[in-house]
Amino acid sequence: MKLPGSRLRAIAARPFAAETMARLVDPAIADLQAEYAEASRRGPRWRRTAIRIRGLIALVTMLAAHTIHRVSLQGVSLDVRLALRLLVKHMGLTLVGVVAMAFAIWCGLLGFELYVQLMRPTMPLEGGDRIVGVVMTNAADAGEDTPTLHDFTAWRTALTSIEHVAAFRSRELNVIVGDEAAEPVEAAEITAAAFQVTQVRPVRGRTLIEADEKLSAPPVVLVGEHVWRTKFASDPGVIGRELRLANVAHTIVGVMPEGFRFPWAQHYWVPLKLDVVNFDRRQSPSVRVFGRLAPGATLETAQQELGVLGGVAAAQFPDTHTHLRPRALPYIRSVFGGSYSSSSERVLITQILGTIVVMLLVLICGNVALLLFARATTRETEMLVRAALGASRGRIVAQLFVEALVLAVIAGIAGAVAAQAAWGYIFDVVTFTIFEEGPVPFWLHRDLSPGTIPFALLLTPVAAAIAGFLPGLKVTRGLGARLRQTTPGGGGLRFGGMWTVLIVMQVAVMVAVPFFLHIIRAEKARHTEALTAGFQSGQYLSALVSLDWNRTPGSTVEQFVARLSRGQQELERRLEAEPGVLGVTFADRLPLKDITNSSAQLDDGGRDHWVSREWIALDFFDVMDAPVLAGRRFHSGDLLQGARSVIVNQSFVRLVSGGRNPIGRRIRYRQDEPWYEIVGVIEDLGVGASEQDPRIHHPIGPGRSHPVQMAILTSSDPKLFASRLRTIATAVDPQLRLTEVMPLDQARASSFKLLEMLFRTIGMLAAIVLLVSLSGIYSVFAFTAARRTREIGIRMALGADRRQIAAVMFRRPMIHVALGVLLGLVVRVVMLSDDISPGDLARLAFYGLVVAAVCALATVGPVRRALGVQPTEALRAE
Repeated sequence: MKLPGSRLRAIAARPFAAETMARLVDPAIADLQAEYAEASRRGPRWRRTAIRIRGLIALVTMLAAHTIHRVSLQGVSLDVRLALRLLVKHMGLTLVGVVAMAFAIWCGLLGFELYVQLMRPTMPLEGGDRIVGVVMTNAADAGEDTPTLHDFTAWRTALTSIEHVAAFRSRELNVIVGDEAAEPVEAAEITAAAFQVTQVRPVRGRTLIEADEKLSAPPVVLVGEHVWRTKFASDPGVIGRELRLANVAHTIVGVMPEGFRFPWAQHYWVPLKLDVVNFDRRQSPSVRVFGRLAPGATLETAQQELGVLGGVAAAQFPDTHTHLRPRALPYIRSVFGGSYSSSSERVLITQILGTIVVMLLVLICGNVALLLFARATTRETEMLVRAALGASRGRIVAQLFVEALVLAVIAGIAGAVAAQAAWGYIFDVVTFTIFEEGPVPFWLHRDLSPGTIPFALLLTPVAAAIAGFLPGLKVTRGLGARLRQTTPGGGGLRFGGMWTVLIVMQVAVMVAVPFFLHIIRAEKARHTEALTAGFQSGQYLSALVSLDWNRTPGSTVEQFVARLSRGQQELERRLEAEPGVLGVTFADRLPLKDITNSSAQLDDGGRDHWVSREWIALDFFDVMDAPVLAGRRFHSGDLLQGARSVIVNQSFVRLVSGGRNPIGRRIRYRQDEPWYEIVGVIEDLGVGASEQDPRIHHPIGPGRSHPVQMAILTSSDPKLFASRLRTIATAVDPQLRLTEVMPLDQARASSFKLLEMLFRTIGMLAAIVLLVSLSGIYSVFAFTAARRTREIGIRMALGADRRQIAAVMFRRPMIHVALGVLLGLVVRVVMLSDDISPGDLARLAFYGLVVAAVCALATVGPVRRALGVQPTEALRAE
């Protein structure tokens, strides 16, 4: 394959822009050709195709720049005014073109924004690109470990390429302000050097200082502007006031400015007070280490220095550091860890995303080009007159390009406005999908990035070039020959093979796109069915219960479990005494929540099965009103040491036990584990008929699962009980933390957000494809009727039957429609090949007939106008 470099260089060599174009074009084409050569050696085929497309777009764009340079500013002004008049005159085409191109630009902008924020995020701090994190890699398994407090203290004194070395760890704590109920928050235990790294000053008071890190120092806290405004009503005297974190009084020493949520998404900062002498090496608490590159240092020099320090640590502490090596990374990547894409993955995602955007832009703008070509053919006489008066082909093409550019500018503005309006919703859906209930990193934002507008400015002329140049070059081909014809308009312009393929493809897409809508609708219906299966989930309030535990020397796991058990039992007792509460129970995972899979094997020696394991309280099935279908429920004896009783659900009986009664049978998860005896069968909870979810329930006592899910059965709206629940939990133990407090039927409804967004986007795409396809088919018939006006007049003058003329006009375009419908149906049948029935085939065939009929309706107007032409008028027009 040969890229169009010679053509671009020929353009660049022309006098009007030789120096500028040569400087801009040559490097771009050289890069494209080098990238194509590399892809030819070891790249996938789709990558070579993407490079070809980019090369063609570059050629078309440079031809556009060449043409615009060839005309004077005064000429451009006249072209713009003429373009505006034509757009107003042909309002239907204008609306279709603007909607279609705006949708393509809208998709491109949102794709660009997702890439910028998720794949190449930047730190919104001064010199944020010089903030780096230090992680620990394990050479034994190529994994990544978190540094410990020992590692941090060693690096803080030894590193020279990284200055202000700091550390933090996130803590989920209860915060109590005044007499309010406890509220769970995520705070950062952080060293004072962190605020030298960020170079952000407080709006009131001071930041943390090294003296605050001493174990004997009084507890202090730094709060964010949001906390100051909402919890303390922007009190100017907030410095010196107290709040309680983990039931410990902290004095407020400063307020950080609005938007500052470093190191992740925190609004509370307390000093990191941990002494390494109280812990064994690699047994001290894990921390995240970061700092700012020293002047003149780079990431590479920092890595070299860390490599030396890692070798020294491995020699000094072979028992713990033999395989551990420190590594310097950009800060965001160090926080994301392994979930952050590598540079090669980002390049691959960039190419895939770019190819999708380009293909969408080419497809939609190609359809708009079809509309503009059909309209341009009706102006053939005008163009012939202009050519006769001395206008060059380039001047006429420039006029058509300006018309497309005006259309694209309007579409670009509409697409940018729509992208800004839609980004907030998409941001919420995407961040909820990625981070679930967790906080969103502060470097992600609900506003479009500054680079999005330049990207829109780039997409607009590209769209205009695709939509304007192709019809312009086509309609002006052979102007001189047509000018010498005695019957202008009688002949030269025709829809070629490219336009025919475009019509067939867009009809095929119109048939195939609803397949994806069907998939998403079916998935949503499956989730909805699961939400209403098994029990009245709308009567339950759910919450995740956990307990603050600060690992200090002398504290033991047994002490923590005992305190958690007492708090859980007391909370259950007080809740059951509340009016309107019908029952309280606990489990490590509630119905409608996410499931975890484990491999299990029955005692018949058969194959392994995938099952879900759950640990539940003894009264779980009573509170959930789940009847026992066979066997018995759990009792207190099942909690004794050595007891190994489990209860399974109906899906287990159907999918694992083969429909046979499993009571008395045994099951185990691994070869080296003991067997569990099945003592009961219950109905499926939160599992719809379309789902396959075999579950095994284990009994568990209070305090044996942390954190633990709680379900409260209420006699009224569970939302109304949420605030009372927090008040009771605070009274039981101020360090008892409640998160994810919500009605149980909302636990899975959150997953609808992503499905709903996909449904709406693909639905918009289907509507745009339908609109543009029908408009294109209409334009084809209008063009055909206009080009055959003389022929129709002669046929009618000779007495031809109107039905015969209509059949002749219908034949070829309807063949194109039929081919498109057939291709779309084949695509859908292939996609449904794994699960298709005769009924599905009948529905697909009916849908194909409907699409063909709708396309046929688009031809009625042009055919009626053509048949309504009087023979004398047709002959006079020629």
